[in-house]
Amino acid sequence: MMLSKMVTDFKAVNNYLSKVDWKIVLSAPSVVENWCTFKDIKRSSTKPWINGRILKLINKKRALWRAFKRTRTEGDFRIRREFSNELSYIIKDARVAYEKRIADQKDPKSFYKYIRSKLSGPVTTPGIKDVDGGVLDNDEAIANIFANTFSKSFIVEPNTVIPYNNYLPERNVPARLKHIEFSEDDIREKINKLKRSKSPGPDNISALVLTACVDSIVIPLHIIMNQVVYIWSATA
Repeated sequence: MMLSKMVTDFKAVNNYLSKVDWKIVLSAPSVVENWCTFKDIKRSSTKPWINGRILKLINKKRALWRAFKRTRTEGDFRIRREFSNELSYIIKDARVAYEKRIADQKDPKSFYKYIRSKLSGPVTTPGIKDVDGGVLDNDEAIANIFANTFSKSFIVEPNTVIPYNNYLPERNVPARLKHIEFSEDDIREKINKLKRSKSPGPDNISALVLTACVDSIVIPLHIIMNQVVYIWSATA
């Protein structure tokens, strides 16, 4: 997907994706290869405090810069510089207001997600102390302490023989599923139900991008999912 330094222009992204010939791009025999091709299309992160009003101001700032490059006059340069300084304060105030809304929501997931997005490096495990009060620097020892702590939160299952079937209620096993079909409408419906505040999965595609570009990505997702079904049906 297209990159922008300030904000994602989803209209441009959708326009770009709608022109892709997905049947050709996703023509590899391997599902994994097709999926990697799809998810590796360049995408950008967005600064959520950049709203429509600020985006228009950013575009105006760029237009003023282009005007100065054409004329090279001191007057146009001064106009562009004053507008740029004013816009910097507007963006700063919008960011502060956005961060305040996160703090006021009392939602720890949103709070820590935003904090992690601002960190320059990966999140590391904090220092763990042993029973003697010393700080551990051994990964295996730290893992064992975590495992021992977490194990206390689970019920210990009895180490007995599993009862025979006559002690368990009979269950009717349904017939084996022989036909699976995903329509574009099914995929669109599932994507539209995603919560935009949720963190992305291993593919690093955020729910915001999926929902904003649903009409453009439903076709490639439909191709990939039907390829999975076809391979599954052939080997079942």
